[in-house]
Amino acid sequence: MTATAANQRTNASQLLVESISRHYAESGYKYLTKIIVSLLIEKPEEAQAFLMRLTNNAIPIDEFSPELDAATSVAFSVMSRDQSTASLTNLLAQQMQAMQAGMPFVQQQHIYETLSRLAETAGFKNTSLFFADPATLPPPPPPPPPVDPNASIVEIEKLKASLKAQSDEADRQFQMQKITAELDLKRVELQQEFDLKRIELELKYAKPIEHQAVEVVQALPIYPEGYAE
Repeated sequence: MTATAANQRTNASQLLVESISRHYAESGYKYLTKIIVSLLIEKPEEAQAFLMRLTNNAIPIDEFSPELDAATSVAFSVMSRDQSTASLTNLLAQQMQAMQAGMPFVQQQHIYETLSRLAETAGFKNTSLFFADPATLPPPPPPPPPVDPNASIVEIEKLKASLKAQSDEADRQFQMQKITAELDLKRVELQQEFDLKRIELELKYAKPIEHQAVEVVQALPIYPEGYAE
């Protein structure tokens, strides 16, 4: 048996399974779903516990109705695996082109669904091993604020102000050092002038005092009274 014949036989078997599945879904499971909903309404407490365990969400029983519009969906065996893969791959390429073109009707969730179907078609039941559902992801961080065109001008002005402040401070320090040096020089000059005046006064008045002392000594008698030569 050739590969083409085997593929055709497999497709025929899959179509038969699909037909049987659709028959059971339309004739039995659709009616069974309405019976289950009716029982849930009759026993709300047990229904609430059952739904919490089944969906991990609290669903109000008041929103249920046994006359709901149930529809069947048989997703498997619509076509062969190769045909499904080719169709989904083509669909994914079209979605990517639409998203790149900025068309709003294609979102990340649509891309995720297509990739999940591709993984399921390949035989992987747990698609979360390959792709994360965008609906379960945390929201993206907010975009950075727009760049202010005047920000560079403001920064330049701040830099100029900082440089001017540094220049003014350096000039103030220089002026303070200059004044301090001038005061020190003036103090030294005054001290030197004071010392010079003091020395001049000492020299001026020291000689007459010494001369008077010599005259007093000379006026004293050579021999004191009562001394016999």
